[in-house]
Amino acid sequence: MVLQRIANESADGRVATTRIQALQQKKAAELNDSDAQNNLASMFLQGQGVVRDVEQAMHWYQRASDSGHVIAPYQLGMLYETRGIAEGSHDTAMYWYQIAAQR
Repeated sequence: MVLQRIANESADGRVATTRIQALQQKKAAELNDSDAQNNLASMFLQGQGVVRDVEQAMHWYQRASDSGHVIAPYQLGMLYETRGIAEGSHDTAMYWYQIAAQR
């Protein structure tokens, strides 16, 4: 019983920590920190510290890419390729892969 309570408290602490990290990343992302934008996108994609939201992930990867982040365009390409979100997604994915390759 005691070990279960400790495990639950530990899990609650990790959840609170990731929520705080998400808030910190969002503040920095809004100040155009490309690493924070990329990190926040990843958090939205994986549902870490925030509710999983692929559209928000794409938004923040786009902002990170616009800010010059090296990995963000590749992540966008992957999302367009794997989600097939609209007609022409393959072309859009290739565009982002080319941007990533240039960086």
